[in-house]
Amino acid sequence: MTVVGILAAPDPMILPTRLTAIFTGVLAVSTIVTAAFAALAFRKQAGELGSLQKQAKDSAEQLQLQRAQMAAQQALNGEQTRYLRCKPRNASHRPRSGGPAPPTGAAADDNRVAAAIQRGSVGRELPVCLGE
Repeated sequence: MTVVGILAAPDPMILPTRLTAIFTGVLAVSTIVTAAFAALAFRKQAGELGSLQKQAKDSAEQLQLQRAQMAAQQALNGEQTRYLRCKPRNASHRPRSGGPAPPTGAAADDNRVAAAIQRGSVGRELPVCLGE
């Protein structure tokens, strides 16, 4: 049927009925297209969410490592502070014959602290503090 045939129909309700059917079909097609785009967007967002969750997990693990490092550093700083406030038990340094004299003063103290830290015996080998 042509447009002229639709317009010249004997029943006045045929034109609105046919236009409603056409527009309903157009709406159905656009609904299907919209649903397809929504499904694609959902898949993309699900992938991004997985990526963000992995980043959050990695960040949490990194923060946990940094907390452990900070705690270890604070413990070491506390031991060093305690040492720096202390007086060495044996402050006499006698030079050895035939070689260079061992370090004295702060350099010797620093060397002893470094050696104690490397041996893992910082608390046992520190000198007696004046206040203790």
